[in-house]
Amino acid sequence: MGPFSTPLVELHGVGPARSASLTERGLETLVDLLLLAPLRYDVPPPRRSIVDLAPKVPATLVGEVISARKVKQRRGGTFLDLTLSEGAERIRVCLWNRGWLKDRVQKGDRVAVSGTWAGNGSAFSGSAIEVVGESAEVLESWLSRLEPIHPKIPGVAEGTLRRLLTEALARVAGMPDPLPECHRVRLGLPTLTEALALVHQPSSREDAERGGARLLFDRLLSLALGARSASSKLEGPAIPMSVSEAVMERILARLPFKLTKEQNEAVSTILSDLAQPLAMRRLLLGDVGSGKTAVAVAAILAAVATRQQAMLIAPTDVLANQHATLLRTWLAGSRVRLGTMTSREPRAIRRSTAVALAKGEIDILVGTHVALGAEVAFQKLGLVVVDEQHRFGVLQRLAARGKAIRPHVLALSATPIPRSLALALFGDLPMTRIAARPHGRQTPKAIVSSLTVAYDALLAAVKQGNRAFVVFPTIASESTPSVEREGRLRAKSVLNGVRVGYLHGKLPYEEQAAALDAFRRGETDVLVATSMIEVGVDIPQATVMVVEGADRFGLASLHQLRGRVGRGALPGTVHLIPTPRPKGQPPRGDTDPAIVRLKLLERENDGFRLAEADLLMRGPGDWCGVRQHGFGGSLPLAEGRDLGFLDAAEQVASILHAERYDEDHIGWYSGLAERLGGLRFEPKDAV
Repeated sequence: MGPFSTPLVELHGVGPARSASLTERGLETLVDLLLLAPLRYDVPPPRRSIVDLAPKVPATLVGEVISARKVKQRRGGTFLDLTLSEGAERIRVCLWNRGWLKDRVQKGDRVAVSGTWAGNGSAFSGSAIEVVGESAEVLESWLSRLEPIHPKIPGVAEGTLRRLLTEALARVAGMPDPLPECHRVRLGLPTLTEALALVHQPSSREDAERGGARLLFDRLLSLALGARSASSKLEGPAIPMSVSEAVMERILARLPFKLTKEQNEAVSTILSDLAQPLAMRRLLLGDVGSGKTAVAVAAILAAVATRQQAMLIAPTDVLANQHATLLRTWLAGSRVRLGTMTSREPRAIRRSTAVALAKGEIDILVGTHVALGAEVAFQKLGLVVVDEQHRFGVLQRLAARGKAIRPHVLALSATPIPRSLALALFGDLPMTRIAARPHGRQTPKAIVSSLTVAYDALLAAVKQGNRAFVVFPTIASESTPSVEREGRLRAKSVLNGVRVGYLHGKLPYEEQAAALDAFRRGETDVLVATSMIEVGVDIPQATVMVVEGADRFGLASLHQLRGRVGRGALPGTVHLIPTPRPKGQPPRGDTDPAIVRLKLLERENDGFRLAEADLLMRGPGDWCGVRQHGFGGSLPLAEGRDLGFLDAAEQVASILHAERYDEDHIGWYSGLAERLGGLRFEPKDAV
């Protein structure tokens, strides 16, 4: 990647201490630094005269420097102490921790200073200063600028970070663009180096939007190219697994319900793939409650019927064990041998399971990512089912381990993904979608509610013998609704006398499993949890859910949570409670953006339509499951791009992949994808 890979220690002013601070933040090369997106863009406060200053109201002063000196601070460092005049008026200005500016600001200079005044004769605390001279154009340019605010890095001041970015931009200026010019011009995008400069040093909001759009496009293109690369590695010979109609009838008879038309069509499509001598690689998309698990189990049993082994991978121990429990129930009395492998199991048990797999003494293995370890070898692995898999890391790992014969792979996703984003994430991976819900299961309702209404409904449901969930966005927090703080307050007040259990990721696994089992058996009436119950939790008796701080969740997550209630004979209702406004502020109205988003759930039950709405409102960052230090979905001015932008990235990826695009350029995008985490699968066992 040429200059992009230059270590940051080569920049001026980056010594051992500063290098350590940058490295701790994950910044080691120029590309790491340049992908550190601004959190937001601030505009300078309006210009005011000295006599018009109001206490604690941001303002910009313009005047002549009467005196300037560098002063030591009591706790170390220095500040710039100025006396500024505006006609007959004078005021003291202090720029804290900016003593180094003394060489740039001299007596007699005409400057503009932004900051605040505390009142009562105190000094004006400046946050930014510029020597503007007598030029009206220079002053106007400075007053209309956008000021990027980057994430804070301990040991690296904002001014230092901007200086390092300026040098980094200079070093990469003129670099060849990784995106072919024909595509770039057609899409109206700037070059990569131009985009980086526009994002970090914009002269207008339009500039920042143009730069952000290019970087957002590069991110989507990196994901799409990586998906194609991974899917091509999965191609290869496989053991054809064909089963007769009579065998499939016996398999389907094992299921405790009759499959829907769409489920039967999905099974037929998958069986057709399994019968081929080329490895199947299919994505099964299904909305909440559509019955993907039943389809996957039918495919697994078909593989076992042909004397092949099958593996079902889940992202968490809780979900893996739930799958294992379900399979044991459905396979009761059969000769199918089931094994499990999770990180919570002792190493000795995992080693014993691995030996049994290698000898062919286990037909179906249910596990988490530990089952993908190099020490795990199957005798005849024919099918791998990856549940809740939104990235290609697992499939890549399987491809790397594959020999001449590769297993068939079926990836499941309950998170509704718009077609355009699915193409970007999964490339040309064939997709099968199940939209209809099983017979007799009603669609749960969602209501934007208040605390009183929501908990009254919850108590009424519990009184009738049903169960309920209460969901908070965080585990422990002083400023937002949380399980540990607010949950226990609810248990002592509105839930007084109700049997309450708690489930969140900081609990030991044994306590998580015990809490879920107690709720499933009816030993607790209400389960207070985080969004870790979003997938895989099936409690038919649960009819009510209260989600506090609902505006802090994405629409897709709320839709997934909604699918946890109403899974039995009775309908389910989810009460969505927005985060209360701070004291002194008016309550949220119907036009509040948070309320507008939540109201969509009242009107729309189709998860795929909600997915597109969430994508348009929030940008694609969260969809890719990435919280990175790079630009991603966090670009403040690039999130409004429409779905056509995703289509464009997918189309360009298809062309570049087919043309076997220049390795150096592909290297940029694969390196970018690795930094964003979009192609890696490293799940935690507890969410």
